[in-house]
Amino acid sequence: MKEENDFLKCFQEMEISPALLSVLTGCNRSTIHTYLQSSASGKGNKRAAPASAMALIRLLQLVQKRSPEVFQEWLLLQDFQIASEEYLDNTNYRDKLKLITNKMNPSVKEYLEECGVVKK
Repeated sequence: MKEENDFLKCFQEMEISPALLSVLTGCNRSTIHTYLQSSASGKGNKRAAPASAMALIRLLQLVQKRSPEVFQEWLLLQDFQIASEEYLDNTNYRDKLKLITNKMNPSVKEYLEECGVVKK
């Protein structure tokens, strides 16, 4: 039987923090922690991440690799809880969001600083 944690593997390949994954997915940190600690074997109290969580992290990983800019946009939308329709209708939204770094989640700000999207 397969013993590896595919959720953890995708997470590690993305090179992000659990706090950032919590923002990206909209899940609370305890849920993220459970998925990261889970085992596909189902032994003990641990269980594999649900298929919906696996699909979401794989999608996020694909977007991160294929279009870092879209990944960063999604991160900002999730952090500020902005509906995509509202964001798409306002072309200046992204630049405005990058300017209000004092209101960003610390993990979001750190990631965007590392990417060079916002100034340190």
